[in-house]
Amino acid sequence: MWRFILTGLLWAGSISAQTSPAPPLTKDQSEAIKAENAAIVEINGLIAQTNAAAQAKDWPKAKDLAGKLIAASAKLGAADPDNPNFHGSEPEYYKLLGDAHLNLGEYAEAVAAYEKCTGLIRVRAGDKVSTEHKKTMGVALVSEGNAWLKSGDSKKAIACYEQAAGYDPHPATAWFNICATEYNAGNMDDAVVAAGKCIALDPTKADAYFIKGSALFANGTLDASGKFVVPAEATAALQKYLELAPNGNHANDAKQMLDYAVVVKPTDQPKTP
Repeated sequence: MWRFILTGLLWAGSISAQTSPAPPLTKDQSEAIKAENAAIVEINGLIAQTNAAAQAKDWPKAKDLAGKLIAASAKLGAADPDNPNFHGSEPEYYKLLGDAHLNLGEYAEAVAAYEKCTGLIRVRAGDKVSTEHKKTMGVALVSEGNAWLKSGDSKKAIACYEQAAGYDPHPATAWFNICATEYNAGNMDDAVVAAGKCIALDPTKADAYFIKGSALFANGTLDASGKFVVPAEATAALQKYLELAPNGNHANDAKQMLDYAVVVKPTDQPKTP
């Protein structure tokens, strides 16, 4: 059998396979696409309006718009449940709603919205929480903690702040909130520990130094001559506060404590038997 080598065709490259043209859309399909596109436009508009209202601190309007945003996105998700791009309301929408409730003094509603936000992230992400969602988790948990604190429940507030520290890429804020809450509750030892963690993460956080110094100062004692004795660590923290914030809200308090106290260095302290 003769074999013919068609050398003139070797340079042509591959030929794409032909496909059948897509069938025309039915009327129902066309209407569904139009409705979906309209819903997306509506949601994008609501996102922009809600963000603008929040930036303007128009919290009643922000609350109303966030509610409409959640409803619109849930409707879109229900209309196309098999589309992975439309799986209902996004966690960030509930965070916007929580922010509005928090700033309106509606603390129970704020907690519910923040918990919905973090719950959605946990359910959808599982063990693979994205960097962006970690940030959202951290901010939402700090805000939820603030809502609990405003409600008078410092234990639940601290629990939220501790969770936030595990998610937020910048957890110094969470640790500062913990040290401030512990300090205001009179738990000075815990306040010192939390302030130390905050300072380690953000050495420029002036108020953390004030809390640490004040908490250590509060644990001072009177010596035999009636002088108020504090550890050197207390005055070092107060001096650092004044270095960072010489005109800060607590500057006068820090100066008065420094003038009043007698410093005892760790090596000067009596040894325990």
